[in-house]
Amino acid sequence: MLVYLLRRLLLAAAVFAVVSFISFVVFAAPLDPTWREFGPVNSPARQALREQFHLNDPAVAQYWRWVKGTVTGNPDVTHSVFASIRVWPEVWAALGHTALLAGLALVLVTVFGVGIGVVAAWRPGTALDTLVRTGSYVTWSIPAFLLAVLLQLLLTRLALNYDVHPFPVRGLPEPGEAGTGIHFVAVWLQHLVLPVVVISVSFIGYYARVVRSAMLVSLQEPYAWTARSKGLDEWRVATRHALRNSLIPFVSLLTLDFGALFTASLVADFVFQQEGLASFLALAVRDADPFEVQPLVLVAAASVLVFSVLGDLMTSWLDPRIRFG
Repeated sequence: MLVYLLRRLLLAAAVFAVVSFISFVVFAAPLDPTWREFGPVNSPARQALREQFHLNDPAVAQYWRWVKGTVTGNPDVTHSVFASIRVWPEVWAALGHTALLAGLALVLVTVFGVGIGVVAAWRPGTALDTLVRTGSYVTWSIPAFLLAVLLQLLLTRLALNYDVHPFPVRGLPEPGEAGTGIHFVAVWLQHLVLPVVVISVSFIGYYARVVRSAMLVSLQEPYAWTARSKGLDEWRVATRHALRNSLIPFVSLLTLDFGALFTASLVADFVFQQEGLASFLALAVRDADPFEVQPLVLVAAASVLVFSVLGDLMTSWLDPRIRFG
């Protein structure tokens, strides 16, 4: 297992290196067109800038200086390194909020997706099972941005017509506006309810169906019939014996879909104006600043790679029979 983990981490590092090099070539290396204020392309001022910031060097050499400057925090290596270092503190602050939204949504998806799927498989063919399957189709078919806009419109209408304010529809509270201590935390969490719900709803429906299907197969396995022959009721057979094996496809698919969950978090962050990565990206696109877009690409790539490794480890833990070569 340790050997596999090391190989997996090395592979993830190699993939991240390739992604970072491509993002550098696309966003950070072509600086010359952004310096129009220094005169024509072939002017002495532009040529002096190229020499000062090593823009005449091969892309690989520029990339290596960028890596060293980013790791060491030295802003004097190249202009691209300085630009990247300048925006990273803002990226980390925005990433923290988006990661919180995605993490809370992941908890809801796991708890409700698995729970609903187990209950539906426990009573297949009943009204509850039919309701779960129908509801999963409906929720999975609603895009996150559409659900976010609909919730905003509904709650805004309630606030205007009936003076009902169940949850804030945009923004985050300022420390001075919502008190301090526990009260501020409570108000702050209240602002997260709608974005987290928007991210979670469609995934809950989808993964409830995944768990239900896996549970129905597991409940017909020999070990399940052995448990029944020992006198265990159907609920204990489902939760004690069939559930663990049924979580394997859930974890595998969730790992593959983490990019979609991350994207849904960006959508919810943008619609509800939560000052996360989506808001940062919108400003970067508006300002046409490649140095603000590049860190977002690297953060997204690193998130997917890390979650992929964690998913493999979780799968191995759920089923010790799985051995990765």
